[in-house]
Amino acid sequence: MKTKVILMFMIVFMSNAAIASLYKVTSNEEAIIYADPSSIQKSGDLVKMWEVTDFKKKSTNDKYLSVKSLHEFDCKQNKSRVVNYSMYSQNMASGKVVQTSNVAHAWLPVRSGGITVALLATACKKH
Repeated sequence: MKTKVILMFMIVFMSNAAIASLYKVTSNEEAIIYADPSSIQKSGDLVKMWEVTDFKKKSTNDKYLSVKSLHEFDCKQNKSRVVNYSMYSQNMASGKVVQTSNVAHAWLPVRSGGITVALLATACKKH
């Protein structure tokens, strides 16, 4: 019994620690975008960083309220792509995982006015 209590405490603590490292970078009428600067990994002009998109409500067809994604940014050429992601049934990357992908998407230019601008700025800030 004592082992189960300790294990439960560790899971809750680690989950809260992961969320504590996130900070809000931007939002719109549909979602709030959080970045995890502690996850930044640099290799030349490329930077990888985890982010969480927290939706304000589920649409009729969607079964998820948040998406945790690993983004890769080309700081020199202002491009980005999603390397992998997991969709969660609840906010802040919690609840059941309803879909995952480990297939890297195509590189796309980061255009002004989009939410990716704030993520690029955070990831490439000290580059």
